[in-house]
Amino acid sequence: MASALGGAGGTAYAHTSLSGSSPADGETLETPPEMLHLTFSGKLEATATLHSVALTGPDGAAVPLEPPALDSGGKSLMAALPPLPNGTYDVAFRVISADGHPIEGGFAFEVAAPEPVQEPAVTPAPDAQQPDAQQPEAPLPAPDGGEEEPAAEPGTAPDEADEHAGHDSHGGTPASPSAGAGSAFAALLNASRIAYYASLLPLLGWALWSALRPQVGADRLAYWRRIGMRLQGLHLALFVVHVAVQWAELSGGNPSASFLDTLRSTGTGQSWLFTGLLSLAGFPLLFRSRAVDALWPLFMIAAKTLRGHASAFEPIALARLTDAAHLVAAAIWVGGLLALVLLLRKFPDGFRSFAPTFSTAALASYAVLVVTGVVAALLYTESLGDVVRTTWGWLLIVKAALAVAVLPVAALLRKKLLEAEGRPDAFRAWLRADVALLLGIVVVTGVMTHQSPIVERVVFHWHVMGTEAHLTADIADLREGTNALSLKVWVPEGEAEPAVTVVAVVPGEPDRTASLTAKELPKEEWEHFSGFEDYTFVGDIDVADPAAAELRVRIQRSNGETIDYAKKLIDP
Repeated sequence: MASALGGAGGTAYAHTSLSGSSPADGETLETPPEMLHLTFSGKLEATATLHSVALTGPDGAAVPLEPPALDSGGKSLMAALPPLPNGTYDVAFRVISADGHPIEGGFAFEVAAPEPVQEPAVTPAPDAQQPDAQQPEAPLPAPDGGEEEPAAEPGTAPDEADEHAGHDSHGGTPASPSAGAGSAFAALLNASRIAYYASLLPLLGWALWSALRPQVGADRLAYWRRIGMRLQGLHLALFVVHVAVQWAELSGGNPSASFLDTLRSTGTGQSWLFTGLLSLAGFPLLFRSRAVDALWPLFMIAAKTLRGHASAFEPIALARLTDAAHLVAAAIWVGGLLALVLLLRKFPDGFRSFAPTFSTAALASYAVLVVTGVVAALLYTESLGDVVRTTWGWLLIVKAALAVAVLPVAALLRKKLLEAEGRPDAFRAWLRADVALLLGIVVVTGVMTHQSPIVERVVFHWHVMGTEAHLTADIADLREGTNALSLKVWVPEGEAEPAVTVVAVVPGEPDRTASLTAKELPKEEWEHFSGFEDYTFVGDIDVADPAAAELRVRIQRSNGETIDYAKKLIDP
């Protein structure tokens, strides 16, 4: 019950987030807990050493904990607790979600175990033979924090009511690694991802085009292999750098984090392992057999889909298939464009024969990129309207704009190729424009891979236990403008439905009254109160400034009594 009564205002959700805990945020316990249990909204990486939980006691000192264990479902962490004396405890956690992103957050709970009743010692009355008999010692004063706050009386202000409010920081935010906290490390992380994708896509495309190449002369075949090996070496070097930087982020300076366990037990680690092994195998195998050149890129792409957003959104099979198709199309486009540029410089005759084939393949790849991009956006966002509420979404808009700009450039390039019959001066400028747009898309994609497509929603939850009425108000996505509000009101059994008015008040702004409609809402187990009957309402309320707004609820009971409650939407 206490977890549901835990608080008002301000939970931000990103990637995987903390969805519940025992003890709960803001909970007061009369019995010291023996276990700390954290439950998350999505799966975590399977290696428990990547996750950490810290507990700070009322004196500010760290409470020693065993390393947390991950349950079989992959969504819960558990840590045994030592005996805890009375006081307030702060929990801080840092976990790695299944898509490879660090998430950190915290909450607090209180232990207020009643002191044992001490029976006064019975001592014999002093007599003449015991003139100095000791008197019984006075019992120690009981510690603070063991009393419950009084319940809300009708008409009381919220600070006089028992709101059971906690600071409710369940959501967590993407964590910055201690290995390089701050903007410098973020820049390094983005740079490593951009460089990795800028080396991966040409290599994959070069191998795919190698599988499709016609019979060519020995000199051109040797040149193709030489370029392929250079791309392979560049990719392997940048892949190692990418893994090193991402490991610094994932481990977060945690000395118990094991790189070998990560390779064995996590999707991110297995992706690294398979990618590394395939990269090494590519040196003796690639550009010698068309079958190998066709299969090797597909295995590399399959390894890539084991990490990132495709591993964190349902249905996972569709997300991974979409990601793989997107990569194949991008690789064909990038590899073909690179071949076009190099053949133009080295083998003009080969360029003239390759250009029409590339033009057709590029158009097909573009269509696949558009379709898979739209499918990914639908999979990764709850609503397309959320696109403008995240950095990932704005980057997607920039990427889409660059992709749209490619269309006229590609059309003019194709036209010049046909009209000029392969003369380079006629289309060199358009070829440079196509390459520039492609590089822009690669840069944006590299940054996007480390941004969350999920909106960081602020959740408002407020519960008041009164003597004559109970109240629960919920806003699942608090923001400026129109907000969906759900309201549950409990009044004594036998009473008719109360009249309920909800108003958002912001200093200097007109009051905004909610438009409410009675509707049956699902209730948790704890929301059944003996002797009370519940009534539920839904509606919209306009909030001019959530940070300054106060929610005021008036319950008009059928007996004529009025009860008023008020609560800040976001605690200061």
